[in-house]
Amino acid sequence: MAARRLFVGAFPPPEVAESVHRAVRGTLSAPDFRLVPPEELHLTFRFLGATEESAIEGIHLDLTSSLAGRAAAEVLIQKTGAFPGIERAKVLWAGVADRLDRLSTLVPEADWTPHLTVARSAGGGRVRVPAAFLELELAIPWILDEVRLVESRPGCVGPERFPTIAAFRLSGDSV
Repeated sequence: MAARRLFVGAFPPPEVAESVHRAVRGTLSAPDFRLVPPEELHLTFRFLGATEESAIEGIHLDLTSSLAGRAAAEVLIQKTGAFPGIERAKVLWAGVADRLDRLSTLVPEADWTPHLTVARSAGGGRVRVPAAFLELELAIPWILDEVRLVESRPGCVGPERFPTIAAFRLSGDSV
């Protein structure tokens, strides 16, 4: 069997995703950027990439162990930005601030920018980011109470795009 493209992440509840989508939608011009559908908005903690089927059980066990007893985190979707930069962007994002600094312990990379990808450049090239997008003042709260092991299927849409392999509930304590 072929390797599966995996990541560890979290998906906001539908009402949070729709709020983000609605806020961003009016700031971008359709020819330049393609919005990510609300149901596909997610926060990536760790991108695992091509993963052999035989390794998935071990990843599942590691996540079960590392997430056991972890409390839910109160996060705030608040700022906007672009990768690699605002002059020639390929990806637009909404930043996620962790009010209790718990998200960073899930991610080993020191330079991780917690974010939801909200749009991509339409032609695959790099486009200047509109000022209206960068000036957005978001304040959308989210109680992050579940982490998922997810397969990414580029080219698919809807529920087939990011099927969940395993979900790990975080406790409701100490939010």
